[in-house]
Amino acid sequence: MPLPTLIVVGAAVVSGVTSVLAWLEKRREAKKKEESERIRPLREHPIPNEVIIAVAHLRAHHATAEEIKSAADHAEKSNHARLALALRNEAAVLAAAEKFSAELGKDVPAEPMKFVSPLSSVSDEAWTKYVKQSRTHRRDAVSDNFRLGTYQLSARDLADAGFMVSAKKVDEDGRSVWVGEWVPGKSLEDFLASTEQQYEAFVALSKMHAEAIAKRHADVIGSTTESQGVTLSGLMAVARKAGLGGLASWLKSAKERSTFRATTERYEKLNGIF
Repeated sequence: MPLPTLIVVGAAVVSGVTSVLAWLEKRREAKKKEESERIRPLREHPIPNEVIIAVAHLRAHHATAEEIKSAADHAEKSNHARLALALRNEAAVLAAAEKFSAELGKDVPAEPMKFVSPLSSVSDEAWTKYVKQSRTHRRDAVSDNFRLGTYQLSARDLADAGFMVSAKKVDEDGRSVWVGEWVPGKSLEDFLASTEQQYEAFVALSKMHAEAIAKRHADVIGSTTESQGVTLSGLMAVARKAGLGGLASWLKSAKERSTFRATTERYEKLNGIF
């Protein structure tokens, strides 16, 4: 009987399973090569007010992925490199949503698709906004901390969602990294290729977090934290970033909220949606 395969989140699957150390070494070499070949970016010019207004108009009026991509092309030609990159990222996220809709056999709407809320207390509109705000990367993205996909899910998240088992932390170059084993029928390669799988995992994790928050922190909702009235979406954002244990510590300690600014910023961005 073959030994169970330990899958490190982020390890590439090539002719079976590549070892963690080999994958990390390959990633280091790729980074060195990328740094040595990096082209100096164009000098960034101040963005005219009319451009800022045009971008705001695109977002407010549900522009299509192609329209946003076209705006990115114009920004790049005008030497607004950072604006062009931001627009291309937004176009990529919207295109992924449109593709996901098509994969489900639905007509792609003229405006960004709406998601059906899995939470009885949350409307479809509010849930759709929460999903969009939670999609921060490309579908095939793998972070340095081995978070995966458009929602940047860790092995711990995927274990909570039922996609992995035996999730645990290991030390990698002085960083704590979550690893785990994929359940039968799931793999890294398939997960990074499937928008549907990633959304399924995101929904399962969100439902688990919402249930746990209702049991453990119902009394916090409606109080004030970081100068905002606490809502379920804000607490779920913290749980996504820090885990349920991290959420409890974050709520209790102003020092933790100050120290872990990335977590607090996610709270501030997603709090109040529902």
